[in-house]
Amino acid sequence: MARADAGFTLLEVVCVVAIVALIAGLALPGPHAGTSRAGVERLARDVASLFKRDRYAAIRQRAVVETRVNMRAREINAGSNRASLHIPDDVDIRATVTAGCGSAKDTASFEFYPDGRACGGELTLGREGALFQVRVDWLTGGVEIVAPPPV
Repeated sequence: MARADAGFTLLEVVCVVAIVALIAGLALPGPHAGTSRAGVERLARDVASLFKRDRYAAIRQRAVVETRVNMRAREINAGSNRASLHIPDDVDIRATVTAGCGSAKDTASFEFYPDGRACGGELTLGREGALFQVRVDWLTGGVEIVAPPPV
């Protein structure tokens, strides 16, 4: 003779499945989304800010201040202080500087002069779907961020 309360109810089965799913979700690592478009834009603003600080320091100190970009180490080092920015591994970085600036295979230098001018060039930061250029004007030393229009 079978008892009416033998076995599991639907509610008990659903609870067990939910608990197992919760434990599996916590135990298994999820996919890393990487740097978002907003993250690349924030990085471009930080780079522009660092460039501007070095430009103002050159004017204030009446001396050449050099910002170094090391593509291999994925770092940008300020010349006016010990500040540095790290570029995430999933963000592409490319520097183009004028012929008078210091440049080598994996490094580029942006020089800012006491009269406000600069050794011009641009630093491009990009990731899938996000591309920003930080431009330094050679004549005025002005720094601007340019985002090409979406395609």
